[in-house]
Amino acid sequence: MTILIIYGGVSVEHEVSVKSARNISTILRGLGYGLTEIFITKEGIFTHNGKEVSILPARGFFVEGRRLDYDVILPLVHGNTGEDGKLQGLLELLGKPYISEGVPASSAGMDKLRQTEMVKSSVPCLRTERYISPDIWLGSDCVMKPCSGGSSVGVHIIKNATQALLDEAAEEIRKYDDVPIIQTLVEDARELELLALHDSESGECLILGPVEIGKGASFLSYDDKYSSSLTRVIPACEVKIPEETKALLREYSARVFRTLGGEIYMRTDFLMDSDGNVFFNEVNTVPGMTETSHFITLSEEIGFERLFAILIRSAFSRKRKNDLLLRSYE
Repeated sequence: MTILIIYGGVSVEHEVSVKSARNISTILRGLGYGLTEIFITKEGIFTHNGKEVSILPARGFFVEGRRLDYDVILPLVHGNTGEDGKLQGLLELLGKPYISEGVPASSAGMDKLRQTEMVKSSVPCLRTERYISPDIWLGSDCVMKPCSGGSSVGVHIIKNATQALLDEAAEEIRKYDDVPIIQTLVEDARELELLALHDSESGECLILGPVEIGKGASFLSYDDKYSSSLTRVIPACEVKIPEETKALLREYSARVFRTLGGEIYMRTDFLMDSDGNVFFNEVNTVPGMTETSHFITLSEEIGFERLFAILIRSAFSRKRKNDLLLRSYE
């Protein structure tokens, strides 16, 4: 079994993608998988071993006229163009199985406004809306961030909001995304994350976690997530919350996964306030897989061997199901 890892990309999360690919490559080689790679430069050029890749729909990736040989694709491109459905659309055109959500779920998973609208009837959500007018937020404590983004890039925590503070944050966010969104701030929130995945063998949605993000600060910046020694991912067996809350989070995670049309896997993130109330925060359909990433701790619950066996099996199952769809009407 040969896995093609695609990584890099044009988003601000390029470096995280590179680290994810390096770490997962080591893990997969240790499990006995064969690997080949495509690196996407910051300019968006697909390369293999330093040579430019040609892409032919329904045929595959080619380098100097020779087709790359692989069985399944693992896209690890984070952020815009990588996990928002654009890369997934390309992979659909190639006709090979890939370990990622499809175009609709990926698109919704990157759009924080849309995913909140989709799930708010089935799980508790914070007030979240597109930032247009500051009027109703004046004097409040809130969070402003890009509608489509990750790794805490462009996130602003605003206390006792004024029009000047809100407009300044929105202007900064528009450097990364055209759509700033604003959300109620949960003071001293505990961050709890789960991993939802579809097991095509049993037909069930398997939920791992919750793990908790142990923080050295009230808000995790980009550097905190990927560089700081103050941040620790607390494994599920050590998370100190009531068992009924853990069960509720697992149920909410499954609901979010199903509502967004999950077919392979996604990380589902929640916040818990000081009274023990939990709120949906966001999903990540291509979570970071660096050595310190939350995905790694979540995966240890069942082990990487079983996890990737499930992911690969589900990718092939989806491909077979799609191949059976009618292509003509008579």
